[in-house]
Amino acid sequence: MVLDGKRRSDGLIVCIKRINPKEATDEVKIASFRDLISPKVEYIIMPSLRPYANPEFGAVGEVVDFVTQMIESWENMADLQHFYEVKDALRKGLANLEKWYRKVTDVDAYFICLVLDPNIKTAYTEDKWKPEFHKADIKHLGEVFDSYYIPPTKVLPNNNHGVVPRVVGKAEGQYGYAWMQNAVWARIESERGQSSPRDELTCYLESPLKKVDDVIRYWGLHIKTFEALQLLKSAYRNGHIDASSEAQKHFDSVMEDAAMDDLSDTLIEK
Repeated sequence: MVLDGKRRSDGLIVCIKRINPKEATDEVKIASFRDLISPKVEYIIMPSLRPYANPEFGAVGEVVDFVTQMIESWENMADLQHFYEVKDALRKGLANLEKWYRKVTDVDAYFICLVLDPNIKTAYTEDKWKPEFHKADIKHLGEVFDSYYIPPTKVLPNNNHGVVPRVVGKAEGQYGYAWMQNAVWARIESERGQSSPRDELTCYLESPLKKVDDVIRYWGLHIKTFEALQLLKSAYRNGHIDASSEAQKHFDSVMEDAAMDDLSDTLIEK
């Protein structure tokens, strides 16, 4: 039985045919290709590979991040039943790719660059790297830190306090102030000498992230605070950028700040 009808979606005239599924098996099969209720297409959800189409990579870290996302996508494919025919090939390819991928992340300079960026520190590796890789690199970072670390200068003993008293300026004022400041300063120097070298690194890693646009200048302004980390900074410069050109770019601003600090200290002492 064949009837004419009008399709509501677009108003076209269509042919409606009533058939017996047992007798017209071929027509049933053909009709199933256009079955909108049970579509033959399925959807899978995978992580986004890149934020926008075909951007240029700005750093080695972006390339590694992209490769990481690709590996995650292929791992998801290998776990899905839809790709069972190529599952073994995917697994073998991932094993081979993982070997070369680790060649990049095993480089000390790459992990140190992330750690020395106050915008990132270990936040990225804790979230995106496999836990065993992150823990291994954190352990190795401590070993590298120890190899660069310079212990604080020992304070010469004094007959009265055991340490050399700090020179107190006249502007610091009232009776007893110099005695209290020398006592506090003696304690600071004592704690500094007794503290673990790793305390400095731990303090930095556990402090909150900071929005910093110029990482090199940031470290230039914190020489007195992070003495040992300043030596690790050389790995950042030598590993990824031209140290001489970057240093020249920021030299004037850093020296200007240092000169202002010296001038302030001089005025306070007077």
